[in-house]
Amino acid sequence: MMTKPSLADYIYADIAAHLSEQCEPPCRLTLSSIATHYGVSLSPVRTAVERLVSDRFLKTLDNGRLEIGERKKLPKSAKLASVARPVNHEKLIQADVIRRSLLGEDGFLRENWAAERYGIGRTALRPILSRLAGQGLIERVPRRGWRVRPFDKDDLCAFIEIRELLELKALRLARPVLKRERLEELLEANRSPETRQASATLDNNLHEYWISHCGNAYIERFFQREAVYYRTLFDYAAPEASVVEQMAGQHCKILEALLDDNWRDASAALKEHIQAQKPIIKALIQQLHESHQGKESA
Repeated sequence: MMTKPSLADYIYADIAAHLSEQCEPPCRLTLSSIATHYGVSLSPVRTAVERLVSDRFLKTLDNGRLEIGERKKLPKSAKLASVARPVNHEKLIQADVIRRSLLGEDGFLRENWAAERYGIGRTALRPILSRLAGQGLIERVPRRGWRVRPFDKDDLCAFIEIRELLELKALRLARPVLKRERLEELLEANRSPETRQASATLDNNLHEYWISHCGNAYIERFFQREAVYYRTLFDYAAPEASVVEQMAGQHCKILEALLDDNWRDASAALKEHIQAQKPIIKALIQQLHESHQGKESA
């Protein structure tokens, strides 16, 4: 019996199809860019990339970067896998939970109802709900189900204030160990290869770079635990090309200042970037409320 294609199968087939037809890949050849392009986590991307490298569509350079490999005929298995994109139940459920959170709802997500609504078995549903809880979007309440965390604008302002203080501190602490080569890689990941300006794809790894190298376990713990909910909201709130380009431009400004050894400008640019996330969230909430009211009045 033929098994249904997985997300990894779909990503493999789509990239292989682009390369076998002598086209450019559909996005940058980095794990984070591929994950962003397909709207998935890194897990299926890694699986797909391993297969693409094994089949020589891609090759891994000595520095770990990916590059186009051989231009060859698309395998029959890839053609079958590319027929239809499988449903990403986790992304679908996450998007619904985020919408409910941003609308201020704090209701419960019950397993029986969710399994029926999303067309997924409870065995497959439970790990998804556990991961959403790990992102701070829901919490398990015994004998009642999973409660959605309602968005609170005052909490957002408090989070932004603390995030700004701690991330600026992390950047200062990490200063002696930041590597120029890595900063250049991060800059390239946020630039368009054609224009050398801000890209329409976003690479957020710069934040993790200096946070993980700051040497302060308390700062790292804050971003590992407390920041997950808002990081998830920000990723969801900024899918439009204009917003992505704006944020990529802010990333470039930070990184260019760091490469120029201009720490004052780098800190100012980082502060501006963090504060810019408030209006993005507020605009999304306004859009969701207008859409919600429109549906109710229809």
